Amino acid sequence: MIDLTFSPSGKVAILRPTGKSTAQDFATLDKAFDDYINEHDVVPNLVIHTGRFPQWQGPGALVAHLHFIKQHQKLIKKVALVSDNPVLKGVDELVDHFVGAKIRDFPEAHFEKAVAWAEMEADDPGNFELLSGLPNDVVAIKAHGIITADDYRDMLVPLVAKKLERHEQLKLLFIIGEDFIRYASGAVWDDFRFGVMHLGDFSKIAIVSDVAWIRHSVKMFAPLMGAKVRVFHLEEEEKARSWIKT
Repeated sequence: MIDLTFSPSGKVAILRPTGKSTAQDFATLDKAFDDYINEHDVVPNLVIHTGRFPQWQGPGALVAHLHFIKQHQKLIKKVALVSDNPVLKGVDELVDHFVGAKIRDFPEAHFEKAVAWAEMEADDPGNFELLSGLPNDVVAIKAHGIITADDYRDMLVPLVAKKLERHEQLKLLFIIGEDFIRYASGAVWDDFRFGVMHLGDFSKIAIVSDVAWIRHSVKMFAPLMGAKVRVFHLEEEEKARSWIKT
């Protein structure tokens, strides 16, 4: 069975598969979706909310699912996958190459953010926030939501280049807030490339985060960075600000 509801604005269709989906389930979904488009003269974006990888009851159901995707992929602009299933993590970067819609995956805890992203016209699942109140030689940013390669290209790279015109070396305060979700796979590469490009441009780096894998990774690679590196918990943000100023 596939439960189909719509957001209050009518701009987002929310699909919740339960159990093994049958060919009839997809036929019913296909008709309900098309009826909504014809009645409201709008093609809603999709939020697929599933706690596990979709299951099909026989090959006929799989064919019906593929038919639904083929019929609507050129109309739907955005699809948000909401799941904690590790199989679905990073699927957005893979599927993006095969369908016309922009795909993003979100964890269960960020269902509301997934709906909000699907409501927006632009693809802006996250961003770097520029922080104030620090010396000019400090690059101070906070990561929100899903960080993409565009965030590096449009904000962080030009910011560092501009500051390096005035300072021989910089300091970095990088806060990964509670609403941080993850890096898109393209951003992971850009993060690595950014670090290599500016390996000698930072004299001090303060990372503020409670995310375990980020804290462990920074501590592991700190000896290779050529800068003084310290990792702080979110509750220690003021301590990190004081340390990066000196």
